[in-house]
Amino acid sequence: MIVEGASVAKRRSLFTAGALLCIPLLACGASAEGDLGSESLAVSGRNARSLNIGFGGAGTAPGDDPFQFKAMQTFFKASVVQPGAHICHRYLSWDIGLLPAGDGEVADSSSRANFEKWLSDPSNPCTDALISFKSAGDTAGVAPRDFHDVAGCKTCFGTAFHAFLDQFTTRWEQSAPGRVFSFTAWNEPNNGGPSGNGIGHALSAITSGQYYLMAQHLCETDASNCKVAAGDLASNGTMIDNFQQNCSSDVGDALCAQASWLDEYKHFIAHHATDPAFQLRAGFRPGYWAYHPWQEINNYVTHGDECTDDAKCATKALLHSLGGTWSAAHIWDTEIGSGQNEALDDRTQARGAAYILELSSSLTDRIWRIYYQGVETGPWQILCGANERPSFHVLAERLTSYTGGETHTCN
Repeated sequence: MIVEGASVAKRRSLFTAGALLCIPLLACGASAEGDLGSESLAVSGRNARSLNIGFGGAGTAPGDDPFQFKAMQTFFKASVVQPGAHICHRYLSWDIGLLPAGDGEVADSSSRANFEKWLSDPSNPCTDALISFKSAGDTAGVAPRDFHDVAGCKTCFGTAFHAFLDQFTTRWEQSAPGRVFSFTAWNEPNNGGPSGNGIGHALSAITSGQYYLMAQHLCETDASNCKVAAGDLASNGTMIDNFQQNCSSDVGDALCAQASWLDEYKHFIAHHATDPAFQLRAGFRPGYWAYHPWQEINNYVTHGDECTDDAKCATKALLHSLGGTWSAAHIWDTEIGSGQNEALDDRTQARGAAYILELSSSLTDRIWRIYYQGVETGPWQILCGANERPSFHVLAERLTSYTGGETHTCN
């Protein structure tokens, strides 16, 4: 049983009253990484050493490190810079805050019991946990059918997100000083696969926009110091078409006929942020955007293709679309790795990891975070047991090129 403390009760009363504690996004409280204004002032001439690198996934390593915490600690200790919080990424079912405490098996990464263990484990090195919601576990294939918080509505996204903040924020804050949550409202909304949004079909830009605005509204009224990144789009294959800017960047009153998914998403945010359901300020624009540039990294490690144009490079397309009134936002690469579909030899993997850093630092100074997909599991793994692969050093030392000759793979 979870006892509602004073801070949780305060959040609930603030949400119920609809009070806005932090209306202008740029004026909201700073996390370990700092707010937008202080970050911009603190760094000039940004390069790969300015990129904050953390890790994604719950972890499925055998033995006594089920969450890869020891492996993450090894990386953070080896990293030559630490420009911000220790960041990590979890993918959770959208209704996890509505489930009973301790629900499910600890070994099941989609369960509440697993997440509670992850939060309370004293070896957890993370201080800023990015949560991306999706349909998973018992809700696989099911999306919230409503977008507003209605008393007693167990199928509403707003109810579930509010419950998450109530159930977990204080626990996370009290487990270690300075810990915060960041969010993307929905993982890969344009990808209907199980590893994407988990629903079985792509979400519309309007539905995704509603989820995002509700999450932003609740973070602003909750006083929990949480950031919410917009977008979080997948780029694989034809999904890169969703990134294209076909309409005016600054979004006029009428949406153009050839609008892409991202055009429609931006249009919805620009024209509905002030709706009674969301209560955001006039002229609101997201302070953070997320994306997954798998397509260009896969093209590079498989074919040697470099990022040259919007049609095959999500990073370029996203930057193009986020100009004008959208240009102040930070960008987070929230899911990437070198080797998505198959394990790579050391040299190829290290060159791919270096390309991730080169691409993220040479095209723009707006990319601040990279969430590498895993440390010691998966085809992208950068540790083989106690052995550090060349890609480990590429990432830890923020190298933008690699010329070594190792050719073995992780077994």
